[in-house]
Amino acid sequence: MPRVGAVTEGDVRMRERNGREAVLLCRAPPTPPKWRSALATYLGVLPTALVLGRFLSPWIAGWPFVLRVATFNAAVVAGAYWIVMPIVLRALRGWLTPAASPRSRCRTP
Repeated sequence: MPRVGAVTEGDVRMRERNGREAVLLCRAPPTPPKWRSALATYLGVLPTALVLGRFLSPWIAGWPFVLRVATFNAAVVAGAYWIVMPIVLRALRGWLTPAASPRSRCRTP
């Protein structure tokens, strides 16, 4: 308590919260419906697979089937996860995440 008092003005009040009281005071932000998340994923994976299919397939065409499919899928996942999906999610942010309600933020009584 002495350290807190040195950097605050006025009286310091601390109260530990646990259980249901803590859950009711701090709610997680709402998540998008699953169908919207699935559609956003599709919109990110489809162009990634099309572009990689066009440019990567000729290079790996002579490889054994399992190695070819594993390499292609790894490239699609990596490209979608680190390059395409951040762009898609940023573009669809307003549609994916509903407006935050006052209850979605942490509050203190």
